[in-house]
Amino acid sequence: MEYGWEIIDRCFFSYRQEGCTPDAVQFELKAGDRILLCTDGLYKSMVPGILLENVLDEKSPDEILDAFRIHCERQGDDNYTAVLIAVE
Repeated sequence: MEYGWEIIDRCFFSYRQEGCTPDAVQFELKAGDRILLCTDGLYKSMVPGILLENVLDEKSPDEILDAFRIHCERQGDDNYTAVLIAVE
């Protein structure tokens, strides 16, 4: 079996402690910062530079997520989930 993107190497939590140890990083957020949490279904379907360009766009988070949805419906071959957090 060939392994690729489908390997979990980071997580927020695990019901089994031996399964995965989450990374914890603390940093300060400022107004205007954005955080994108997404599954591999989104980031595998898009060139990383385009993904970043979309997140940094002046559009509202809802508009950006709509663009991601449309892109994944056309180009994606996996399920996808994304949450875009905009700090005000």
